[in-house]
Amino acid sequence: MVNYSKQGDYHIMNKNIPLLSVLYGEEDFLIDKHIQDIITTVLPAESRALGLEVYENESATITNIINACQSLGMFATTKVVVVKNFYLLKNTKTESEPSKNEEFEIANLKAVLRNLSSDTYLIFVVYGNVDNRKKFVKHLKELSEFSEYKPFASWEGEKVVNWVNNWVKKNGKEIEETAAFRLHTIVGENLRLLDNEIQKLITFIGKNDRITVTDVDTVVSSAGANSFQLLDCLVEGKTALSMELISKILYHGEEPIKLLGLIVSHFRGLLMIKSLYEGRTQFGDIAKMCGKHPFIVKNTIGMMKNVTSSDFVKIMDMLCQTDLAIKTGQLKPDIALELLCQDILSITKK
Repeated sequence: MVNYSKQGDYHIMNKNIPLLSVLYGEEDFLIDKHIQDIITTVLPAESRALGLEVYENESATITNIINACQSLGMFATTKVVVVKNFYLLKNTKTESEPSKNEEFEIANLKAVLRNLSSDTYLIFVVYGNVDNRKKFVKHLKELSEFSEYKPFASWEGEKVVNWVNNWVKKNGKEIEETAAFRLHTIVGENLRLLDNEIQKLITFIGKNDRITVTDVDTVVSSAGANSFQLLDCLVEGKTALSMELISKILYHGEEPIKLLGLIVSHFRGLLMIKSLYEGRTQFGDIAKMCGKHPFIVKNTIGMMKNVTSSDFVKIMDMLCQTDLAIKTGQLKPDIALELLCQDILSITKK
């Protein structure tokens, strides 16, 4: 399934929420968001404290689930019961046949699930995979909807950037394409971390409508932001700013080897984009092959218009020589990086 279940999202938007649902997968941020959407949709704000019951791990027993589904709230007319990591859904290392008493309890639970009252919403949550071999899972699939939430893969950069754009819009703001790309490049694919940074950015821009690249560089993980700003400056041949940034980054404790790895990865990616573009590959196809948004590919090509493929080959050779000099102890890592930046700028500054 997709990262944010279209089916689940449809039910939320139309307030047609199933009484019984199963949410599972590795992307815990979207699972928690789905749970919160259900709660805010079906429970009035004034009754959420009384109408919500959550059972997790040891407290997620069959008895507690049955009691929660059958008991009536004193003041809340609607109830949401959230059961996290229920053992009958998960893969366990030691699997044994249920006792007669447990079989009786499971049978009672199945009967309750088949006859949920119209004002009770039961949500089973598994942070990870469900065990499809289990009888209880097979039974649930006959009664409820399963929504899987998978994290974005490292090569799905375009999808992450699209998610950032949509998430910022849901929060009432806009974000520049280049800013969304920068945010993804710095933070990665972790949606919870991306959301944290987006909330900080929204607070930072105040009444402004749009998040810019400058905002991202100012607010988000300053060391990381400076590192990616350095990469742009090296490609664009901005000597003074590049040397200022490399000094600042190293002064703040960034590991030279880590920074070198970032530079190597960046220029390897640029060489790939440059080669594909000069081979007359379309922007959309380049984006798919590189896992980047077409807008970012177009912007990147414009940024490196004065740098030829042969220039990139020379730079890649410089990167290899720098790596060798550091590993063999010929140069101290920080000095090697500063010399490397000067050598790169001697090519890109045209």
